[in-house]
Amino acid sequence: MKKLVLHSTEILNQKLMLEKELHNLYYYKNNKVIKIIRYGIEQETILQKLESHKIHKVDQLNPHSSLLYPEAVVLDENGYRGYLMDEVVPTTFSYEADPKEICNYFKTVENVMEFGHQEGIIFPDIFSHGNISYQKENNQVTFLDFDGWQIKNIPAGTSSNLPKHNEEIRSNPRFKVNGLYTKNFDRLLLLQQFLYALTKIDLFQKENVQTQLNQIYQMLNLEDDIAIQSNIDRIFNFQAEENIPRIGPIICAIERQLNQSEKTLQKKM
Repeated sequence: MKKLVLHSTEILNQKLMLEKELHNLYYYKNNKVIKIIRYGIEQETILQKLESHKIHKVDQLNPHSSLLYPEAVVLDENGYRGYLMDEVVPTTFSYEADPKEICNYFKTVENVMEFGHQEGIIFPDIFSHGNISYQKENNQVTFLDFDGWQIKNIPAGTSSNLPKHNEEIRSNPRFKVNGLYTKNFDRLLLLQQFLYALTKIDLFQKENVQTQLNQIYQMLNLEDDIAIQSNIDRIFNFQAEENIPRIGPIICAIERQLNQSEKTLQKKM
């Protein structure tokens, strides 16, 4: 990766684009943006470890590994400061969208996410209102400015990852979700967001997950679909140590059920 060396005064003289708790974004020349990490937040222990793999931009039209990394690391006279990236203006997906659009969106997001998995990278901070942009006109999904994480170049879909790297995962606080430690838990996060978009039930905010899941099954007319219930129950068993499977088949099954329910309703009308 290239290195862009700037003095602190040069960085601060750039036009401020966005100010956040842990970092600032500054406009740079030629439609570039530099993300500068604030001093005083344990850069060595936090940033250089948790951002050892920085995903800048990847989408379903350009799934190429070179897009997963920023153009350059930004350094100043004191060392590591941040990244140089292309300027990207995100178009955010709305959770108030039509169910068909919701299904299309999450299927596309999963396809892009799985490309990262093939590169051995997962997305610990995956969420729709910020890191992922969506252009409704052409169903274009773009991942932006992710802090990726990788375990010894082993693809995330490998079922043997968890036992082998259990302690390494447990030592990273960003890989804890309600007691679940697994290498590709971004699939779980994506499924949680998909179900929330359809039902407005947040499974991570409730203690009795199974009760909430039963409500979701009722809302989505899945009460008689034992197979899909079993698959979702298994994924949200936060004590399970098995690898989380791809969620595309679950999205497609729910999409078919929604379409069938819509046709049934139209016949009654």
